[in-house]
Amino acid sequence: VMENFNRTGTSHIIAISGFNIGMIAVFALFLARLTLKAEYLLLRWNVTKLSMFFAIFVVILYTFIAGAGISVVRASIMVTVFMCAVLLNRDGDLYNSLSLAAFVILLFTPYSLFDISFQLSFAAVAALIFFMPKWLALMPAPPQMASAGWSRQYAIRQARSLLRGIALFFLASLSATLGTLPLILLYFNRLSLITLLANLVCVPILGVAAIPVCLAIILAAPLSTALAGWVISLAEFLVKISLFF
Repeated sequence: VMENFNRTGTSHIIAISGFNIGMIAVFALFLARLTLKAEYLLLRWNVTKLSMFFAIFVVILYTFIAGAGISVVRASIMVTVFMCAVLLNRDGDLYNSLSLAAFVILLFTPYSLFDISFQLSFAAVAALIFFMPKWLALMPAPPQMASAGWSRQYAIRQARSLLRGIALFFLASLSATLGTLPLILLYFNRLSLITLLANLVCVPILGVAAIPVCLAIILAAPLSTALAGWVISLAEFLVKISLFF
């Protein structure tokens, strides 16, 4: 199974990394906003900042649960720094966040500099930060969404929005692939010609759909064994589809 992921350039999906941490942070923010909707809290507290504090706590907790590998720590530091910037009413700088993550990791484990996972992780994120603004500048502006209700113009806007999302997903995969390609050629002496296609198929299933389902297992387990079993079966189904492709 690992060899199949490696040969198709999709092994990043089964590593806990920035994508997973981002999903965890968004899920925590959503849960906090949902919980803090009480009127007396809205009047007395800044719910946005309270939800940020909660998300930071969840991200740090998840980092330790996930084993605190290099890619997890890097992603957690970047997300935490970015959310702290929001809490302090500062603009988050992704290059500074990435540099701080590298500095903290190397401060405690200097030998990580020569670790393949460290190099691939930071090369991929640096490529995303560098290339994505350039791709976005070349793309047309996102369509203005009309009010809900079916109409031909509304359908066209929805279709354009969907196509833009697919294009952004493809460009993100392309950016990460370009960033890591020199290291992959150096260490593994292989070049997969189906990496982008494989990512377009497997990432939405295993990366996007499966992660919330797996998080639901954590929530369901204390409530009901039967409910947790059903959620696990759904997660297993998504994994099997990805392995088939």
